[in-house]
Amino acid sequence: MKPVIYRILSWLIYLFVVGVFTVGGFFAGAAYERDRKSFGHSDIPSFTSSLSSPRTYEDYMQGVARIESQNPLDFLKIKNMHVNTGLFSSNVTIECRVDNWAMQTGYKDFQFEVSCLSKTQSVIDRIQKTVYEVIPARSQRALRVNFSSPPETKEYTVHLLRAVPARTE
Repeated sequence: MKPVIYRILSWLIYLFVVGVFTVGGFFAGAAYERDRKSFGHSDIPSFTSSLSSPRTYEDYMQGVARIESQNPLDFLKIKNMHVNTGLFSSNVTIECRVDNWAMQTGYKDFQFEVSCLSKTQSVIDRIQKTVYEVIPARSQRALRVNFSSPPETKEYTVHLLRAVPARTE
C-alpha cells in the first residue's frame, strides 16, 4: 500500500512543479515584453513577438540588415594571423584572414590598429592602417597590412577598429 501512496505523491509533486514552471514562465515572458517595450527596445526581435504581432520575413531581414550595418565589429573576426618581417629592413607585412559572419551585409575599408610590443610586452608604438577591400556577407578574405615598425619590436597584436558597411545594389 505504501509504494502506491509514494507513487501518487511523486506524481502530484511532479505535476505541481511542472505547473509552477509553466505558469511562471508565462508571467516572466509577459514581464519581459512589458519591460522591453517600456525601455524603447521594441525593434529588437523577441521570443513572444510572433505571438503578439506577426512579422513578415522581409521585415525580419530588414531588421537584421540594420543591426549588421550598425555593429560591423560584432560580425567580423580576425583569424590566422602571420607576420612577415623584412630581413634587413623595418618593413613588416601582417597577413590575416577576416571572416564576415553577417547574413546580409558586406563590409569594406577595414581600419586596423597594430600594436608593436617589446620583449617585456610593453607597447612601443601603435600604428593605424586602412585596407581598402570588400568582404561580402557570409564569406572570408585574406587581407594584408604593410607598415614600418621600430627595430625593438618583438611581437605584434592586431585589432580591427572600424569597417564600413558596403553598399548592396
